[in-house]
Amino acid sequence: MLGYRTITLAAALSAVLLTACGGGGGDAGGTLAGNAMAFPLQAGYKALISNGFSIDFIVSGSCSGTASQVNGKPQAATFEGTAGVGAVSTQTIDFSDCTPAHTVASETEYFDASYASLGSSVENDEYGVYEAPASFPVSVKVGDSGSYGTEILYGDSSKAQVTGRAVRTWRVDADTASTAIGTLTTQVFDAANQLDNTQQSRYRLAADGTLTILGVDIQVAGTNGLHLVLTPK
Repeated sequence: MLGYRTITLAAALSAVLLTACGGGGGDAGGTLAGNAMAFPLQAGYKALISNGFSIDFIVSGSCSGTASQVNGKPQAATFEGTAGVGAVSTQTIDFSDCTPAHTVASETEYFDASYASLGSSVENDEYGVYEAPASFPVSVKVGDSGSYGTEILYGDSSKAQVTGRAVRTWRVDADTASTAIGTLTTQVFDAANQLDNTQQSRYRLAADGTLTILGVDIQVAGTNGLHLVLTPK
């Protein structure tokens, strides 16, 4: 299970949550994040994707090592007939005690003109299309939760064979008087509708829009039981 699919999804997840829980110009009003403060989810999402980003991780759990992801700035692109942008990300993972020891994967995430997610294409692996353009609320508060949508996964861009689906949900939990914790959960199912893996990413959200990643957790279902924890360096 340590092939491109698991590794790419683990890295791709960190990209999705970076965009999902980022910010710029948060609302500093209110005294408690738990009952008043709003975090500008949609604006932060667009800003972070537009600017690109790079992040490095320490990997622990079933395997030890390091991982990194570099997202370039988006370029004009058309996906499934919809004009928008595409952002290329490169994910690298190096294990000291698992096989393969070194893996590099490239993925392009596609968005419409409003930066709603349309789908993705993983080089030499999967092609994903959202059932409907997926976007986040303009702002969120502690206690909010919802669906980011379902991405149908295919073997390639011909869409001749469905290989599974990725179901994404998000929630915002209390943290301090001026911050909150954002979590994005992705459940990946195979073509037989069996759970393949569950991935969770957690971020600290600040009132001014500052984002701090706290970690990514990937749990493979079934007898494999692979468990990876990605912690920012």
